[in-house]
Amino acid sequence: MVSGGDTIITETVWTFSAGGSCSKAVSQTSVSTGNEFFFPTQSCAYTVGGSSITVTFAGSSVPTTFSVAFSSGTLILDGFPFQRIG
Repeated sequence: MVSGGDTIITETVWTFSAGGSCSKAVSQTSVSTGNEFFFPTQSCAYTVGGSSITVTFAGSSVPTTFSVAFSSGTLILDGFPFQRIG
C-alpha cells in the first residue's frame, strides 16, 4: 500500500533467450484509479550455474545473482514465482 491508501499491483516479465540474452519489463497499476505506469524495459545478459542465475543489465558492470528453481513449470527467482506466458 502506498500513501493515500492506494494499492499498487506490480507485474514483472522476464524474457530469457537460449543464447544468453534477457530482458526485464516492469509495470505498475493503481487499484483505485486503474492507471498504469510502464518502466523502460531493461536489456540484460545471463549465465546459469547450478541453482543460481547471474544477470548483468545493459550499461552496468555489476552482475546480480538470483537463486533459481522450477516447480511445476513455474520459474522461481529468489523465492518469487514467475509463470511462463509464452
